[in-house]
Amino acid sequence: MEVTCLCCKKVLKDKAYPVKIPDNNYIRQHWLAVMKMDVKKNINKIDKQNYLCSTHFDEEDILGKTLNETILHYEALPK
Repeated sequence: MEVTCLCCKKVLKDKAYPVKIPDNNYIRQHWLAVMKMDVKKNINKIDKQNYLCSTHFDEEDILGKTLNETILHYEALPK
């Protein structure tokens, strides 16, 4: 199954790693606002299958990567 970035719609492969959208609604709303996505329209449509690609984060915010997950600093925000 292909994983697609919620923001840029790119299929995640090679240089981009999946970053899970936070489960915490407050943090999730903040991420969507930073990415200039309509919070009210999108907040309930996001589920555990939605990801951002790691290219939306500064390199210093990425603590580790695996095939299935990108581990971020707890204060990391997408750009």
